[in-house]
Amino acid sequence: MTLIDATSTIQDINSTTYSFWQADVNASGSFAAQGRSDMLTLWNALAIIPGKPSDLLVTTATVHGYYEGSLVAQQRYTSMGAGNSAFSNLMFKTAPVIFDNDCTSGVMYFLNSDILELAVSSDTNFVLSEWVKPSDQDAKVAQILVGLELITTNRRKLGKLTGITA
Repeated sequence: MTLIDATSTIQDINSTTYSFWQADVNASGSFAAQGRSDMLTLWNALAIIPGKPSDLLVTTATVHGYYEGSLVAQQRYTSMGAGNSAFSNLMFKTAPVIFDNDCTSGVMYFLNSDILELAVSSDTNFVLSEWVKPSDQDAKVAQILVGLELITTNRRKLGKLTGITA
């Protein structure tokens, strides 16, 4: 995700030239050795910046599994009728930790909904094109057009850990 890095140009601001426009990107490594520590370090670095802390952490199913595995020793059973060997929801501090099949391998993103906005183009706000009948079909078809852009007001409140392994 280009929006969360330290070297790209976003909204005509080159983050290599202007460090105030860099997301916080940190190389991690073995989750077993340093994963939760790296998460805490990045969380604290983002929390120092005024405003609400990260409110969603997104990663791959594999890294999500590493995180869940690191919490198993802390799991407690409260039901006498059934034992459950997995958590139904994972949190880090106040933020849910979820996985996405399209997430970059070995990366965990720290997102903040207060500084992210989905902008919709007024010219293509779910506009329906003309109905046409293709020559090789009996049906009519149309396209629904939408123009979207994810924008941020404070890129420094976004972060990611890279290179996470077992």
